[in-house]
Amino acid sequence: MDVYTVISEFAAPKQGQRLYVGDTVGKLASRTSVLIGAVEYDCLAFWQWIGTDDSLNYLSFMGTVPDPSGGLITEAHGMVALTPSQDYFTLSGAAFGFVPTVMVCVVVKPTDVSDNIFVILRDATLTADGFTVDFSSDIPSAGYKLSYMVIL
Repeated sequence: MDVYTVISEFAAPKQGQRLYVGDTVGKLASRTSVLIGAVEYDCLAFWQWIGTDDSLNYLSFMGTVPDPSGGLITEAHGMVALTPSQDYFTLSGAAFGFVPTVMVCVVVKPTDVSDNIFVILRDATLTADGFTVDFSSDIPSAGYKLSYMVIL
């Protein structure tokens, strides 16, 4: 499953719902369907649109995780603002309701900056309560955000 995070609000084609910054979209290649949050939609047109140049104006690729074995998956996601000079982030008190087995994180940067920051998970910190990640360098300025998704 290719996982994307929404970086600009838009209406999902053929879904009749609005997607907001920080929402997650999963492209299920094995079934030509799409997960929005934890709800699976069978929509070939939307599936074909994801990953095109046009969709990348609204979606940021976060990575590839195994497709769920069937039915709905358990997931949680969010987006938090980062502060200048921050070199790590800890999310605590999340109460996911499950211990995640997969985590995808991305730093979303303001459009007018050139500094790319990547995220490294402190593996032992991924629990049902939260996680800690380190950044490849200090957050250089205001406007950066951390988008995350955890999956059971």
